[in-house]
Amino acid sequence: MHAGIKVALVILVLAGVIAGVTIMNKAPAPSGELVQEVERSVFPVETVKVVPRTVAETLNRTGVLQADKDVTLNAQVAGTVKQVDKRLGDACAKDEAVLRLDPESYRIGVSQAGAAVKQAKVALEQAERNLARIEKLKRKEVASEQQYDAAATGVEASKAALDQARAAQRAAAKVLKDTKVKCPFDGTVARMMVEVGQSVGPAVPIARIVDTEKLKLVIEVPARQLSMLRLGQRV
Repeated sequence: MHAGIKVALVILVLAGVIAGVTIMNKAPAPSGELVQEVERSVFPVETVKVVPRTVAETLNRTGVLQADKDVTLNAQVAGTVKQVDKRLGDACAKDEAVLRLDPESYRIGVSQAGAAVKQAKVALEQAERNLARIEKLKRKEVASEQQYDAAATGVEASKAALDQARAAQRAAAKVLKDTKVKCPFDGTVARMMVEVGQSVGPAVPIARIVDTEKLKLVIEVPARQLSMLRLGQRV
């Protein structure tokens, strides 16, 4: 009984194998289109040997060229613009006049200061003569100690007044000098901000002077990239 069952199973297995082979033999061969598609999917490649090398890291940034010297001239005194010596684009040498304010009122101030100095000198001379006279009288015991002290104090006061008058004279001369606005260095007038007849005051911008002989490049670099920079590095 068992032997019959085993024979039947073997027959079924053989039948299945034969059927599978038959199906495989009957399966259609790959079409020409499929073969061409497979061929198109194959690409030629080139192989290289991997070797270590140093890769230079670059930093690409844009910047702005600026003049090494770039200043805005301001009026030092109040006044009316009498003369404009330089115009936009004109070259100017160091200490050359860019423009001039009306100096007349300041000349009067210088004259008054000079007159005050003369008066102070005269007063000092009188005080010194008075002191000398009191000294003679004191030696003759005609003048008192208090008179001598007063005369000596008068001399010192006259000296102080003369010093003050001379200081005022120097200040008046400087103010007169400041009516002429000068170029601080060799450069070019990049902007003229006033015209003849215009009133200006202290600290009022008058002109912009730049020196284009030497330029500097200003570049903004993120903080994370600052480590890539060093002093003297070529750009």
